[in-house]
Amino acid sequence: VSLRCWYYHSYAFSTVWNIYSQWVQGDKYLKQVHDLSMMVFDQVSRRYVQRELDISEFASDEAFRKKYDAGIETTVGTASVLNDYLAARGIRLLVVYIPSPAEVYIDDWAKLLDRGTGSDASIGKLMSPYMTGLKIPYLDLTNRFRGIRITEAPLYLMFDPHFSSTGHRFTARWIADFLRENKPLDAEHGTET
Repeated sequence: VSLRCWYYHSYAFSTVWNIYSQWVQGDKYLKQVHDLSMMVFDQVSRRYVQRELDISEFASDEAFRKKYDAGIETTVGTASVLNDYLAARGIRLLVVYIPSPAEVYIDDWAKLLDRGTGSDASIGKLMSPYMTGLKIPYLDLTNRFRGIRITEAPLYLMFDPHFSSTGHRFTARWIADFLRENKPLDAEHGTET
């Protein structure tokens, strides 16, 4: 499986784009991305982090759940409806949770900003029991990204929460592996696809 997109092909493109935007838009651009004096470069994630970043939601699973519960309920409801729709047509739904940069690097950023430590809270972890209850195959990539966050950085673009080419490559590999290991049965023919 290969994901190719001109925007993500090069990590350097993000940097070049930001320099170009700053040159063209001047002060307007700086206001959009915040004053760089309010940011610090994180050597682990190879991203800029706001010095005043609010990480209180990561203090505990309870704080995290409180902030994201409504969104998780909406997502689970949508997945349930979509799963029923697809199942009626003999198609199996797979839900893949892709973590935000903050979910992957929270411990590193908490140390960098001298705010103690983060937690293992993640939306993916909170969604897992719901997907299990709905019997929807589910792949949470949070811990996988946390596991390679240092050795494979940068996983995300420098000023942007989207994946770098490395992040795309690992995501594609993990989804392909999951599909190979969990070959769904073809509902019409009763055979593996």
